[in-house]
Amino acid sequence: MSNVPGPRGWLVGVAIAVFAFVPMVFAASGLLSHELRRIEQAQAAHEREIERTWERFVSQVERANQQLERQYDQVIRGAESRGETEVAAELRRELEERKQDAFRGLGGKSSGNAAESGGSGKSEDDVNEDDSPENHGHEQLIRAVGPVLYRITGEEIDSRTLAQREYVLLYFSAQWCMPCRSFTPELIEFYRNQGGGQQFEIILVSHDRSQQEMVEYARESGMPWTVLPFDRVDSSNLKSAFNVRGIPRLVVLNGDGDEAVEGRGARNVLQSFGQRLNQ
Repeated sequence: MSNVPGPRGWLVGVAIAVFAFVPMVFAASGLLSHELRRIEQAQAAHEREIERTWERFVSQVERANQQLERQYDQVIRGAESRGETEVAAELRRELEERKQDAFRGLGGKSSGNAAESGGSGKSEDDVNEDDSPENHGHEQLIRAVGPVLYRITGEEIDSRTLAQREYVLLYFSAQWCMPCRSFTPELIEFYRNQGGGQQFEIILVSHDRSQQEMVEYARESGMPWTVLPFDRVDSSNLKSAFNVRGIPRLVVLNGDGDEAVEGRGARNVLQSFGQRLNQ
């Protein structure tokens, strides 16, 4: 007897295959529909998060612009009082351009928020000199550095919070400087072990040739302290104020703006400062 099925056998076999396959198709379609719904929900949540993040970015830039405007207004009023109307007008134009540039560059920059700033729950609007139980001063330094400092995370730091620190250390350093790259890990260890960010703060004052080099250096090294914006390095006049001729250079300032520790060489200054803290 032949094992080859006849026409009826073929039809039965096809029918069995079809009825077995159709439920699989519907099952696969149901799974795909479920996954698509998950993707749509994820996309909606993503869009909402982007919108909230954008609103925070805009709010932070507006606050930074307001702080910048206050600084400019003081200089502009001084120029007008001296009859320097052209200088005042030029400063006003420059101010408007910088404010517009801040918004144009918004998409390419990261900004911090309350969650990134250590979970304090305070916005930058809440930061003022009365928040600290003791105001140590640093008024001259705060004016020199400008309204905002940064951390390598992109978090913005209101420079007025420096008033809450008994000491502020200026770290003059650069990526291209091999002695700096050797000393930086020691300074990081000191900062973490001695309570940096509480009794004292450090500000990186870059000697790099570009902002990109400064950012790369700070991030590669893992610097936990604040960074002076690159466009404020020269205008702050900190290099000339402390007669910085070689790096690395470490300057320890008290609230009056005076050098609290004397010594030659960054390591010697750091050692002396550590002894002062542990007294």
